[in-house]
Amino acid sequence: MQPLPITDLLLGTDVVSLARLQLMWQQRGDRLLARFLTQDELRYCQSALPEAILLDQLGRHLAKGAMTETTLLPFLRRAAARIAVKEAVAKALGVGINGFGYAQGLRWHQVSVLPATAASSNPNSFSKAQGPSVCLTGEALRVAEQQGVMTWRVSIAHDGDTALATVIGLVSGFNG
Repeated sequence: MQPLPITDLLLGTDVVSLARLQLMWQQRGDRLLARFLTQDELRYCQSALPEAILLDQLGRHLAKGAMTETTLLPFLRRAAARIAVKEAVAKALGVGINGFGYAQGLRWHQVSVLPATAASSNPNSFSKAQGPSVCLTGEALRVAEQQGVMTWRVSIAHDGDTALATVIGLVSGFNG
């Protein structure tokens, strides 16, 4: 059986300020990142740190000055990019994120951002292409399936204090 042709594209883009994320994190503590990111995403972000600091201790290390902003930058870039991807997916699906003015929107943990190495081995991953991919669960998966999204393409970029994510949902089949 041949795959159905692509009949539509769902596009979403979002940017996240690293400075704003760091300020929110310092004000609200480690619970903030746990709200946005899954445990696997948090571990991936933590792997960018040069030393083995437990995730629940990051805020304390930063407050004590034990970590410089340069040391923390790779962690913040990864976290900000994942948050941007989640927002971009919600925008592409036209539903928003729950709690941000959308009562029926997606929840943060329903969209997981997988690094390239994990994407190829995860059966629920929407993309087998190189680069990061998204894995949807719950309401996010239901909405994507309802709209005919067969796969996602994800692009992440960083420039200075900003993380940018663009996602394209590829819709197959006939809407009719």
